[in-house]
Amino acid sequence: MPATHEVINQPPPLEGLNGYLADRALAEAVRREGAAWGDPELVEAGAFVWSAEARHWGRAAEANRPVLQTHDRHGNRIDRVEYHPAYHQLMAAAVARGLHGAAWSDSRPGAHVLRCAKTIVWSPVDYGHMCPLSMTYAVVAALRNAPELAMKWEPGLVSLDYDPSQGPASGKRGITAGMAMTEKQGGSDVRANTSVARPSGNGEYLMLGKIRDLPDFVKKNHIDVVYLSLPMASQSRILSLLDAMRDTTASVYFVPDLFVTDLIQGRIDSVRGLPIVGVCDTPFFGWNGLVKRAADIVLSLLILALIAPLLLVLAIVVKLSSPGPVIFRQRRYGLAGDEIVVYKFRTMNVMEDGEVIKQTTADDPRLTPLGAFMRRTSLDELPQFVNVLQGRMSIVGPRPHAVAHNEMYRKLINGYMLRHKVKPGITGWAQVNGLRGETRTVERMKARIDYDLDYLRNWSLRLDLFIIAKTVWVVLRGRHAN
Repeated sequence: MPATHEVINQPPPLEGLNGYLADRALAEAVRREGAAWGDPELVEAGAFVWSAEARHWGRAAEANRPVLQTHDRHGNRIDRVEYHPAYHQLMAAAVARGLHGAAWSDSRPGAHVLRCAKTIVWSPVDYGHMCPLSMTYAVVAALRNAPELAMKWEPGLVSLDYDPSQGPASGKRGITAGMAMTEKQGGSDVRANTSVARPSGNGEYLMLGKIRDLPDFVKKNHIDVVYLSLPMASQSRILSLLDAMRDTTASVYFVPDLFVTDLIQGRIDSVRGLPIVGVCDTPFFGWNGLVKRAADIVLSLLILALIAPLLLVLAIVVKLSSPGPVIFRQRRYGLAGDEIVVYKFRTMNVMEDGEVIKQTTADDPRLTPLGAFMRRTSLDELPQFVNVLQGRMSIVGPRPHAVAHNEMYRKLINGYMLRHKVKPGITGWAQVNGLRGETRTVERMKARIDYDLDYLRNWSLRLDLFIIAKTVWVVLRGRHAN
């Protein structure tokens, strides 16, 4: 079919590009740090990375992810990870150019600078293989603290040969090293996740054997209790081990791998007799909820009785000092993310509650003269004790934000909405730790959310009373109350 029009506003294809020559800042740094002798190697690597061959390998490696093989065709357990040939081709090309541990065997000045520069140049075709290469580089330095280990393993770790064969690392020409990986990650010649250990008495540990040897070890040594703490990714291995442990009399306990997520009020519970693990929940379930609500009602009634004359005076002064209503009502998110209406004494000459709301600053021109004083001393928040009696808020909890701000920050901060597992508060753990008032940056808001979630994890009535007392102290000192 003939072309109907010509496209002239598209960038040209990256053909013939040299990633090193195109990066003048990197080339200058290499020469400045004494590795100019490696320029030819960097030029070659820069050309290879942008070659059609390397790009093809990269796309193939990305499209064909590693596959876990738990058993061979005869039913034997193998726990082997199979990689696409393109992955191995990229690994071989990177190892041949010394992107792993080879720099440790090169005595020329700037050898490590050259390796770092090659890593930067190589990044466009990194589809996961740079992880074991970088760890191999780091392992050599660590092994040199144990000369006997270094003598055994370093020659393979710095070799320019890449050996992808399945087999013991001791029999390979070249080896890569990595962390103690779970069976679904693989990719390393060093597998430490299948061993167990015991203290030797001098601060070190003795290896007792493989996990598959555990049932025999338990029987021979009359072990009474076994705790299994394998990661969640090892489900098939756990089931196999539990089945083997049925031939012993040991009590077996499974320690869930709960640290794969951030626990908030994690606990063990049951549903119709089925044990479950709570990962994220409110601290105010059962008796705790009754205690929290009772404390809110009693303290709110007491405080409102004490400050009633002050509330009347403030209402009159606000009405006389500037035009507008005495009470400012604004929509906020409450418990479970439901909208609530929060009361405050009006401190501005505007009544904003729309889709876009500008945060208040210390010298905000929208503030009335009286409003600036009330915000600095937190007197504008006093009507919220009525919100507490209504059940919309608590005295202590994460401070409620305007709906517009909530919708913005929930997209920017992971876990932001978890703070709504509890009712919002008049004061909170973040506020008494210096995070009160305007949040100029996302980082400052994230710090506030971190304190809010810490409050959810560690709530107690004692903590609430401490926060109330510290709030009074902070307000009297006039700190962070803008």
